[in-house]
Amino acid sequence: MIAAIYTIPKRFELMRALKDKIKPSVDEVRIFMDGDYRGNWWNHQRTLSEMLPLAKKDEPVLIMTDDVTTVPDWRERWEKIHEAAGSEIYCLFTRKRHLFKEENLKRGFVTGVHLRGFYDQATIYINRPSLINDVIKWFNETGKQTKPFLPPLEKRGNHLDVVIQEYLVAHNIEWTVTVPTLFDHLQVGSSLGHDIGGSPLYIGNHEDLS
Repeated sequence: MIAAIYTIPKRFELMRALKDKIKPSVDEVRIFMDGDYRGNWWNHQRTLSEMLPLAKKDEPVLIMTDDVTTVPDWRERWEKIHEAAGSEIYCLFTRKRHLFKEENLKRGFVTGVHLRGFYDQATIYINRPSLINDVIKWFNETGKQTKPFLPPLEKRGNHLDVVIQEYLVAHNIEWTVTVPTLFDHLQVGSSLGHDIGGSPLYIGNHEDLS
């Protein structure tokens, strides 16, 4: 497994703490620093464009924002989920409470097309080398002319994670959400000014669910 964190200079300490947690469980962690503050879209797209084609066949690629945390055995937990789910896209964090149903918690995951349920805080992609190119092509040719992007485009359409989500929904591409979540969003200000909040049920706070 290879991994990447995309970040900005003023969040260097957050990034370093996350890298220290992830590094023992992966072969490589790359840092994508937006030193000129070109924006979240630019850096997220750059990270996916460079990282996804690097992976070997069936090799997972973990992509993270800088403001998340996880448990030491996150990879072992994910691998057990992957054995059962067999998905190519995973969200290891979510805020959608309706996904935390008892049957999903017993299984440890839920797979489907989750409306407004894609979160970019910690995602894993497998065998998706052209995903971001496909997303951008769809958005420019079709997506931005359709709901929910019009009107107004400057809200949801300015956020790449939302565009990725709507691409998956439009193409009926399922993804798996881990429940409880294997990662949690730290209670720090979003670089985009969003108040995302933490996971409703993070495994680090609920070891009894192991």
